[in-house]
Amino acid sequence: MYYCYQFVILLCLISVITGYPSYQDQIPNGKNVPHPCKKNYIWKGVGHLQMNGGGKRNVFGEAFSKAQHKWTKQLCEADSDKDGKSNGEELGDPNCVWTAGSKPTSTVGISHPGICEPVDSEECRSQQSYECGGEYNCEATNQTGVKYIDLKFPRTKVPPNETTFMCNTFTVPADKRYHAIAFEPLADNANVIHHMSVFACTEAEASQTKKTPHVCNMSKCRSNYITVWTVGLEGYCLKNDVGLLFGNGSFTHFSIELHWNNPKKRTDYYDGSGMRMFYTDKLRPYSEGAMIFGQQYIKLEPNTPETMVEGTCNKKCSKKTFLNRVNITSVLLHMHYLGVKARAEQYRDGKLIRVLAKDEPYFYESPDLHIFDPPVEFIPGDEIKTTCYFDTKKDFRQRSKTVWWGQGTQVHKT
Repeated sequence: MYYCYQFVILLCLISVITGYPSYQDQIPNGKNVPHPCKKNYIWKGVGHLQMNGGGKRNVFGEAFSKAQHKWTKQLCEADSDKDGKSNGEELGDPNCVWTAGSKPTSTVGISHPGICEPVDSEECRSQQSYECGGEYNCEATNQTGVKYIDLKFPRTKVPPNETTFMCNTFTVPADKRYHAIAFEPLADNANVIHHMSVFACTEAEASQTKKTPHVCNMSKCRSNYITVWTVGLEGYCLKNDVGLLFGNGSFTHFSIELHWNNPKKRTDYYDGSGMRMFYTDKLRPYSEGAMIFGQQYIKLEPNTPETMVEGTCNKKCSKKTFLNRVNITSVLLHMHYLGVKARAEQYRDGKLIRVLAKDEPYFYESPDLHIFDPPVEFIPGDEIKTTCYFDTKKDFRQRSKTVWWGQGTQVHKT
């Protein structure tokens, strides 16, 4: 029998840098720019190609950067996306009189200044690569009989620490066997939420965990990893014939581990993030699991333009971990801000079979979930090799002291 696996290559190195949600306040209606393709969705990263920000800039983001991140008359009057409307017209400031902190002339009829609209028009297709339909879209969540449960933290005070891991355990339906089919983030405070990991718990494990938010080094249920969300991902939709099993005779609780990043050590932050899980009692043919691969120890010297770190699950490791052949459905490479490129490779009998994932360059804020359709086969004895590259010299990545990561460290040491 074949099982399906989501391989999440977690190359974790904790590194601190301040995000820029405050840029939304430097343009009119910066927190009210609609998605050009999806109704009732807000494009939070107005200057970026990714809806949630981070990664490569769009044409408006480039112009905003050249304007020193200020709303100038020149920026307002320009038509960055070449759709016939000035940036000011698109953002509700047609007369270019808005100043930071004031109310825009208009708060309705707002459009995106960095994406030519309508996206599917001949004029826009000829000058941009963006197309509707490229983001997360899980039609199965609308099917008859599909329910959802919000595994959400109550709004909790964020400690004035650079890094905090917070855990909470939730009871899930257990009256029968279910398949989880999709997960969507409920990201509350964008200023602090870094990533969320979901783990499944047995009754025995759940009895050892707290059912209220608490600071933790790691979830008590880490051996049963389910999925992860990180900045830039909109959700995870399982394939139509695959589900994550829970309920009667299986897992009865889920644990979520939040990672808060508060580099300014502010005392006024609260967060109530979590995950929405869609599930059904119509069990699918296959069940999915997840595995985490990566390095157990990393040491990065300061002011070094490139450091390569490798980690391998060798043949012995593979045979011990997998008793049967499995199908790999997706791979996610994950590093933090010092990471600049990464890849994951599959070897068989010492020969490279395929590159499972390759992010060159790597952008922490806009990770790529590499999905395989059809899935790729993994045989016990195959090897998984992860390679990642870090930079401690250039721009915001510059570090003057050695950066460490390992089983004994919760955050980076500088």
